[in-house]
Amino acid sequence: MTSDRSPVAQWHRESFPLMYPRGVADDVRLAAKIAEEVGEVCEATIKIEEGRLTLDDLAGEIGDVLLCLHVLANRHGWNLSDLLQRKADEHVGKGHPGDRK
Repeated sequence: MTSDRSPVAQWHRESFPLMYPRGVADDVRLAAKIAEEVGEVCEATIKIEEGRLTLDDLAGEIGDVLLCLHVLANRHGWNLSDLLQRKADEHVGKGHPGDRK
């Protein structure tokens, strides 16, 4: 595993010190934080339907998920954009299961 020294990772360490008991967040803590942030995305979509939040609020919640994913990916030396492209390339031409009749 690599230690991410990017500005985003530095901000994350300073903002969430309890996730870094030994100075480095472990994958389990990061995964739990990602799950929490995804839950907030779900809550935001419900609140948008109810008229209590805006799409800007949803964008902020999605940004939180991406920040946490960035930190986890970089711990392993991966670039989040590269992972997304690799996964998209795997699906090109396959279509979506819901598209099949």
